[in-house]
Amino acid sequence: MLVFLLLVSGYAGLYEPTPCGIVIHPADGSDVMISAYGDSIIRVTALPTGAPLNHESLMVVSEPSDATALQVAEGNADVTLFTAQVRVSISRQSGAVSFFDVEGDPILIEPAGGGKTLAPATVMGGETYHIRQVFESPTNEAFDGLSQHQNGLMNCRGHRIDLRQYNLAVAVPFLVASRNYGILWDNNSRTIFGDPRECQPLSATLKLSDSAEKAADPIRLCVYSGSDGAFGLYEDGARALTVGTREGSFPGMLDKRTFEVVWIGPDHAPDAVVEYDGHEVFVTWGENDE
Repeated sequence: MLVFLLLVSGYAGLYEPTPCGIVIHPADGSDVMISAYGDSIIRVTALPTGAPLNHESLMVVSEPSDATALQVAEGNADVTLFTAQVRVSISRQSGAVSFFDVEGDPILIEPAGGGKTLAPATVMGGETYHIRQVFESPTNEAFDGLSQHQNGLMNCRGHRIDLRQYNLAVAVPFLVASRNYGILWDNNSRTIFGDPRECQPLSATLKLSDSAEKAADPIRLCVYSGSDGAFGLYEDGARALTVGTREGSFPGMLDKRTFEVVWIGPDHAPDAVVEYDGHEVFVTWGENDE
């Protein structure tokens, strides 16, 4: 199955037949046009509600096939378009599009709340939209294609791929999935496949925590009292703890740390609070504390 996706961003939940498919006006989402270019080739176009389709594709040169046998079934929650090989279901509420084979097994599915986002934006002085498309995908699904990049990838899953032309990199907005379908992203703008967030320094996002996801600061040091103890952080006889001078660093490291020092005895309440900024700190406790 091949899917063309065109996002160019009233009558909630109603639909209109076209010679080669349908146009539906979801209650919560953008208008969605479904056009059949054959029994297994479906084009999905999303537009802002009520907007005319005046976008000319630079990728798709053929026309939808009015020779394709189509059937439409109406349900309370969705409208479904049938061809001889594919079933396309569109949510009346969100406009979420789902593709199934003739046996009813899922091929490609948008999240229940809809996977298409069109946000108004101004680019180079012109009014347009920032758009995003999300599909659900099983963890064992692989993706091939998208570009002629020099990264040695055969499986694009889990990678962030920038679809733009530069140096020796060639953007090819078409991918093939291991579950036997393909997607042509019919959009001429720069596109990010994967996580769309721009890269940031590690120090801007890194949060330190232990394996139980407790905060990295403060750290509680439990020092057990007694004359027979042997531990590298303190000497029993002197009843003292030395927090050594910091050596080295790493991105995102806290400049100052707070240690809650507890001399363990009958009462485990903190005996001292140490503000540590990387310089050596010497801590003692009372001679009669046990």
